[in-house]
Amino acid sequence: MAIRLGFVGLSSQGWASMMLAPSLLQAPLNSAYTLAAVSTSNANSAAASAEKYSEIAKHSVKAYHGSTAAIAADPELDFIAVSVKAPEHKTAVTPIIEAGKNFFIEWPVGINLQQTKEIAEAARKKGLRTIVGTQGRQSPTVRKIKEIVESGQIGRILSSSIIAHAPNPPLYAWGPKISERSTFTADVEQGTTLLDVIGGHFLEGFTYALGPFTSVISTLAVQYPTAELVDASGKPTGKTVTQTGANQVAFSGTLANGGRREHPLARWHQRGRRQAGLAVRVGHRR
Repeated sequence: MAIRLGFVGLSSQGWASMMLAPSLLQAPLNSAYTLAAVSTSNANSAAASAEKYSEIAKHSVKAYHGSTAAIAADPELDFIAVSVKAPEHKTAVTPIIEAGKNFFIEWPVGINLQQTKEIAEAARKKGLRTIVGTQGRQSPTVRKIKEIVESGQIGRILSSSIIAHAPNPPLYAWGPKISERSTFTADVEQGTTLLDVIGGHFLEGFTYALGPFTSVISTLAVQYPTAELVDASGKPTGKTVTQTGANQVAFSGTLANGGRREHPLARWHQRGRRQAGLAVRVGHRR
């Protein structure tokens, strides 16, 4: 029997509708999950979302809005997915935990380590099964790198270097321009900085393929202390916002090496800028 899914934050448009919902409604996931309800911040968006997904899924999808306590209390739901702004994660997921529902939550879980631990501990006490949306390890490229490294066909890994550029458009976050809808990404206290979001996702896949860090030395810098606000189309609004979250991150360290004395070196550098880019180099010795 398919798992009956409720989805918090799934509007008719936006991040969840573009990045998460499509895979749920296609094979192979549509045979394992049934989208049964949605929950958004207001009645109008909830109704629009329910109408859209009822048509796509070919069955009725319930609409909830406001507090997540309502969708969490639905006895016909087995599992709840949460995809809202990171600063709202704890408020959204707490009623779901209290209702005893297993859940998926987007990365980052909380706005900081303490909040993440509180959410994890609350779920543990309830005996809940949880999924965190760090899907980097599912990438065919990451899996292939892991396969090659573990096979030993390229010899012992000596070092790895990563240089990444987070695109300012179309995201409009962490760089010289920030979208009016994404101003929270400029505030380091909101837990949605370049390192928290893009860095966290990438490092999950990186450490899955090459192993965990055993030591780290890092440097963070705010290269754009004042960012220009733009509208949804990228046009300047004439307003600015103070940016306290680092938009350039560099660190180096050593990786675990299966109990061996030698440890591979890793170097990672990422920044927000106008164009996207990624370069990965793995040094090895046969």
